[in-house]
Amino acid sequence: MKRTMGSVFGFVKLRPSVKRTPDTVADLARKWTKMLRAGAMELNLMGIDRSTIMFNMAEGRHSLELKEFVLNQPEAYEIKIGFESRRKGDPPLESH
Repeated sequence: MKRTMGSVFGFVKLRPSVKRTPDTVADLARKWTKMLRAGAMELNLMGIDRSTIMFNMAEGRHSLELKEFVLNQPEAYEIKIGFESRRKGDPPLESH
């Protein structure tokens, strides 16, 4: 994923095999928000439905760190930022 300096928003799809309520998704979004803010990221996450969390990040330069954090969470299945979707185990997009 490209590093960008403007604001970024996207979605996290949660693992489909787990039954959730809207409240459990909202609780998970709050938990992740607190964890990421402790790491100095300025962002908001909110539950959209039983399997989706939407995020809005003030500074897109942290998008790689967000992607890594999300994909290391056991509840997360996929993250989508812009037109790019990533799942745990996907090969890196950037080749150096």
